[in-house]
Amino acid sequence: MFYKIFNIYSIINFSSENYEKIISDTRESYAYVAYIDTEKGKGTENNRYSKYINLKQGMYTRKVPTKKKEINGPIYTIIDPNISKYDKEDVAFADDQPIGDDYYYEKQFIKQDDIMYTINHIVNPVERHLQHLALDTEEYIQNVDDKYLKKEQLETQMRFSLIPFIAKIGGEFIEPTVIATFYKQGIVTLNIMISSENKKVPDLKSDPESNIIFDEVEFLPIKKSYYSKDYWQKKVKRKNIPIHEVLNHYEKWLKEICSSKLITNDDYKPTSWVLCDFEKNKNPEHKQFVNNNKQYYFGLLRNSGKHYVSLFNNETIVEEFKASLVSENKYSHFYCNETTSILSIGYMLFYETVKDQLKENETQLKKENMYDSEMNNIFKELAWHHMYEFLRFYELTFIKKFYLRNLLNNLNTKVYHTLSEYNSVKRDLNFIKLLYDEESIFLTDGSPKKLYCKLEEKTKTSHILSKVESMFSDLRDDIDKNREFEIKKNESFIFIVSSLLTVLLAYNGLKFITIDILGNLPIVGEYVDNHPLRWTIVFWLLLVGVMFFLNIRRQKSFNK
Repeated sequence: MFYKIFNIYSIINFSSENYEKIISDTRESYAYVAYIDTEKGKGTENNRYSKYINLKQGMYTRKVPTKKKEINGPIYTIIDPNISKYDKEDVAFADDQPIGDDYYYEKQFIKQDDIMYTINHIVNPVERHLQHLALDTEEYIQNVDDKYLKKEQLETQMRFSLIPFIAKIGGEFIEPTVIATFYKQGIVTLNIMISSENKKVPDLKSDPESNIIFDEVEFLPIKKSYYSKDYWQKKVKRKNIPIHEVLNHYEKWLKEICSSKLITNDDYKPTSWVLCDFEKNKNPEHKQFVNNNKQYYFGLLRNSGKHYVSLFNNETIVEEFKASLVSENKYSHFYCNETTSILSIGYMLFYETVKDQLKENETQLKKENMYDSEMNNIFKELAWHHMYEFLRFYELTFIKKFYLRNLLNNLNTKVYHTLSEYNSVKRDLNFIKLLYDEESIFLTDGSPKKLYCKLEEKTKTSHILSKVESMFSDLRDDIDKNREFEIKKNESFIFIVSSLLTVLLAYNGLKFITIDILGNLPIVGEYVDNHPLRWTIVFWLLLVGVMFFLNIRRQKSFNK
């Protein structure tokens, strides 16, 4: 079995001053499965949505046609886990709702008096499965945060599992999870995860693998808030919908829920992949699997289709692998570039763990021909859990990259004249560097910290930081030159005004010097007394010429 998980992210801005209001609006909307207060490590489930799911499961259990007996257990039964849990009015309302095809038949083992019984008609709506997946996902992410991140990091965020959409690809239901993480600094990361499985690695298509098209998608109508009965409302069903439109739908949903202004960023949608080789006893060392499918991996790394990949020779593909490799061991590899990331897992990473989990029921499972399917289910669960040991830090990296991209764009498009404007932008840079520096994020040194530093390099985040710092140095030089220019302009203005005042006010002074001083000197005094006005004007014109000469000289030096 080949199992893959695709993640696509959207980053949304809001004013950090509105953080508490946005969190309050989202809580009161009940548009989520559950949320986690990451600071307290406490999760809260949406009871309204849980009631809807329980009533739907009960109604489907009673009304969905009984499946033919396909297993040989001693007991074959139908159960309704919620028939007595709710009021008759709620049960009657649920019974009046139409039945769709959105359910699974599931089998379980129950041990009673040391005897194993098989129940093979448990009806689970697709939404029940997605609810459990969302709750597990929140728990997985929180475990990673608690294990590796400093408390200061956990105090700056709140995570919501939004109500998932229902979709099909190739006629089969897929398993989406939608996570919105709100950060106090004024950012929301919206993450859609979908998983699928194939017998083998699929061939590349003409379009990039990330261009996922759903056969049909069902959404809840967008509202400000929801009550339990609202979840029964007829879904908005659309056909042939690309995943980017699904992402846009959730962006609009958040904007409707939150009364504060949210700003989406259509030019920045990071992605990541988890690829799992769960075909047992074929590629015990995962490197063999990657080498056998390197063109598929190359297509994902370049976000390209079949034709583009065919243009490159083997050497180029191998070089791409070397350049994007972040970490590897015998059973898993992790690749990353500025476009996407790939966590690749071989079955041997979990094989012994899975066998231990199934050991107690191994005989009964094999008797019912369920051993391999149960093994695959555990493989998938462990892969979903394991990916956050990598992708959680990838998320932190591209948040930092987003901040720096915005800062770089502002430096390129805006004009900064004053030192106060420079200091304001410099504070933004220092804030980013401090908040997302590895020393500020991680509790201890170790593999996650090293992984984060490597991801900064592979995603070009460090490169953008260097460019921003270089531009800041140039900007400071420009501002200093501008300040000097302004100072010189002011000095020139003052000098010109002073010169004019000197010229205008100096006449009387020169007249006094000419008549009262020069006129009383021997020899010279006789000439001055005969023509006092003429000598005064001559001296005054000399003074005007000198001041004019000095101003021209200053202007020439100023323009150099």
